Amino acid sequence: MRILIIGDKIEDRKNIEHLLISNNINNFHSIGSEEDINFYTKKIEYAFAIFIGENLMAEKVLKMKSSLPEATTTISITKDLSISDNIISFHYQNGHKEKLTTYINTQKTTNYLPKEDILIKINDKYKRIRLEDIDFIQSDGKYITLNLGKRKFSLRNTLKGIELILPNYFVRAHSSYIVNLNKIESIHIAEQNVELTNSSIPFSRKYKSNLLNRFHLG
Repeated sequence: MRILIIGDKIEDRKNIEHLLISNNINNFHSIGSEEDINFYTKKIEYAFAIFIGENLMAEKVLKMKSSLPEATTTISITKDLSISDNIISFHYQNGHKEKLTTYINTQKTTNYLPKEDILIKINDKYKRIRLEDIDFIQSDGKYITLNLGKRKFSLRNTLKGIELILPNYFVRAHSSYIVNLNKIESIHIAEQNVELTNSSIPFSRKYKSNLLNRFHLG
């Protein structure tokens, strides 16, 4: 499941992020309402776009909604309830968290949300890869390698580029590595090494706190 959160205030966006995480929804991106939505939507398909802001006006929401694919369900959380155009509206600070939780979980149980996977081209065919199966991703110049146990798939991309579509259980551990947190068995501080289920990778000082904070060890 992929969700895009758009809001004026960081605090509002963080509240929605925490709500999603508490409901086991980790694949989301959060951006300010002044950012270019097209930059995100042209590369990634989102099941939902959540607009939140106490003073976010209907006109602005509708303008931003025009940048979204028709298949994306739009949810507005604001005090301006004059929004229509097939937008689901919840009143800001009037039980919107509970209502949003109920709505999202209803969609999950009806299998509305897409699974987390990608297609990569191998010769003349496309191979389906489940993101949760990836142990780590390694960068090598203009290419990256997806490591899934004994299987490896290389594609022309960058770590910065692939990060845009990865769920929140992936984290940068090194300038050349992104690791799946669910695959980590242990972290060796002195050796600056991360032991995974099927292999091991280094982590750097630059990304040490980034890694440890995800385990509340920072």
